Amino acid sequence: NPGQSNLNASQSRHTIEKEFFANVAPWNRLDTGKVGVRSLQTRLQAILEDYIR
Repeated sequence: NPGQSNLNASQSRHTIEKEFFANVAPWNRLDTGKVGVRSLQTRLQAILEDYIR
């Protein structure tokens, strides 16, 4: 199990990466509805549903 220091480091890394992609071109020009883990999960789920139908 990750300790508190590992969790804090992970959260810090996540914050730094999020700020980078929000503020640095060309990444900040991407449609925010099409980036990130949640968006990927939604898109993959739709592809899988289409595939099994």
